[in-house]
Amino acid sequence: MNTQAQYLLNELSTLTDIFEVSRIILTLRREHEVPIKEIAKHMGKHSTYVSHVMRVHKLPAIVVDGYYAGQISATHLVILSRLDDQEDMVEAYRTILRDELTVQGVELLVRQFKYGITDDTKTMSPKELSILEDRLTDVYSAKVRVIQSKVRAKISIEKRGSPEATSVFISQVTDLLKTISPDEARDDEVHTKR
Repeated sequence: MNTQAQYLLNELSTLTDIFEVSRIILTLRREHEVPIKEIAKHMGKHSTYVSHVMRVHKLPAIVVDGYYAGQISATHLVILSRLDDQEDMVEAYRTILRDELTVQGVELLVRQFKYGITDDTKTMSPKELSILEDRLTDVYSAKVRVIQSKVRAKISIEKRGSPEATSVFISQVTDLLKTISPDEARDDEVHTKR
C-alpha cells in the first residue's frame, strides 16, 4: 500500500463527517484499489458498514443540506442512500422531516419505496410459520425451516438418507414445485400486497 493510501486510512479514524468519510473511502477504493475489508479493518468496523457509508455520496444536495442543518442523522442518510432514484430520495427526505420519522420509520419508508411494502403488509405470524414447519417436517420426515420477512420468504428442507433416497426426494419436491406455475405465484403475490 502506498503512502498516500496509508495517509487516507489514518485520516479516516479522525473524521466525524460522514460525507468526508464516504469521500475518502471512495478514493481509497477507486484510486488506490484498497479492498473494503482492509478499510473496515483499519476503521474497526464491519465491511458492510463501509459499503453503506460509501453510498451516501449519491444523496441529493437537499438531503446533504438537511444533514448539515441537523435535521436528519447520519443513520438516516445511510438508510436513505439505499434508494436508487434521486426523486425518491428527495420525496423520502421530505416525508422524514414532515412526519419526524425515527430510524425505524425511515427503514419502513425505504422498504415502501423499494418494494411497495407498507406497514399493513401482512406476513404469517411466527406461530403460523412454526405450525407450517411442523407439518412439513411430519409429512416429509425432514428438517424444515420456514422464514418470512416483508421482502422475502425462504423454505429450507433438509432430508437425510442415502443418495438414492434423497435423489428420489429431490425429484418429488421438484415435480411438486413444477405444478405451481410462475403466473399463479405472481397472482398470489399481488393479492397478498392488497
